[in-house]
Amino acid sequence: MGVIDLIPPAVARDHYRLTKYPYFIEFYLKSCARGNALMSRLLPKVAAHLRNEGIDELAAVVNRQNLAAHKVLKRSGFRLQGKFDALQDIYLF
Repeated sequence: MGVIDLIPPAVARDHYRLTKYPYFIEFYLKSCARGNALMSRLLPKVAAHLRNEGIDELAAVVNRQNLAAHKVLKRSGFRLQGKFDALQDIYLF
């Protein structure tokens, strides 16, 4: 149906060159599950749970053209921080 994945800072260091390495969250829904606000209901709960577990720096990277993912992140309490690279934006929770 879908996936919500947490990428720890150590793994992010292997793939990105940043000045600071938060935890990154990724999410995906199969096309048959899209359009039901499922991720908009789940992601805020997952992010809040992670914060309660001591993960206070959580980020998400999203393709600039993926308008649905931008909406989900905003509804989930993430705030746009700016450009991540030429194609993607970064959000922080």
